[in-house]
Amino acid sequence: MQFLEKSSQQEMIAEWLKGEMWSKRFSGPLKKILRKFKQGQGVVNNPKLDNKRENVLRKKILFTYRKDILRGFPKNITWQKVTLNIYDLQKIKYINQDYLNERSLSVRLAKEAVKHVKKHGWFPKMILISTQPGAPVVVLEGHLRLTAYLMAPEAIPNKLIAFIGYSPEFSGWDLYQKC
Repeated sequence: MQFLEKSSQQEMIAEWLKGEMWSKRFSGPLKKILRKFKQGQGVVNNPKLDNKRENVLRKKILFTYRKDILRGFPKNITWQKVTLNIYDLQKIKYINQDYLNERSLSVRLAKEAVKHVKKHGWFPKMILISTQPGAPVVVLEGHLRLTAYLMAPEAIPNKLIAFIGYSPEFSGWDLYQKC
């Protein structure tokens, strides 16, 4: 994993929402929350990261819509953009969630879930978390993408860009624990 540049919570949230807008599984609930907040899809598909009001709105949308996995999420996280290669991808674990544990035979490694994925293509950036550089990395958003890349390594771009957030507080977060 190689450091590219610093990022921000605002950029990570925008990318997370964009990734889920393209998801068959999550786009319906996300669109429902957008309607609840009286927002069109543009706030997700064309985020203006220099617009403070939009950033606050996207954060409210994400934390309302994905409160199931964001409960207890650390507040102090340093976000970065990194490049990943196949060896990095093979070490990234799924979050500690029954649905994903079942697909990875309870080892939480995406490479074990490859057989469950039938299609792949271009995907938005994955969002990863860790307690610190060098510690185990967990995918926060982009589980299917990670699995698809490992299923078809030839589809991995030369520079696969992702976001990673570091916080020692992740060690106490239920969905990161037991790495």
